[in-house]
Amino acid sequence: EYKFRRQHAIKFFIIDFYCAQVQLCIEIDGDTHLEKEQKEYDAARTEYLEFLGRKIIRFTNNDVRFNIHAVVQSILDTCNELKNSK
Repeated sequence: EYKFRRQHAIKFFIIDFYCAQVQLCIEIDGDTHLEKEQKEYDAARTEYLEFLGRKIIRFTNNDVRFNIHAVVQSILDTCNELKNSK
């Protein structure tokens, strides 16, 4: 069983959902994340969080809205992979 925190702070970033057990950050992105400046910011943010030892996975609002079962399965698969790699 994995536990997730919502709106979890890591350094000066707020992560949408975080599982401390496997150090997984889950980000749910809206349309603004498609803009060039936001993509660059997101890439730098991901690089920094990965440097801190976190794994980041991203989904769009539409992924969550229209394909929640696949999102949940992807999260579970990632959690299991991270748990088994330790």
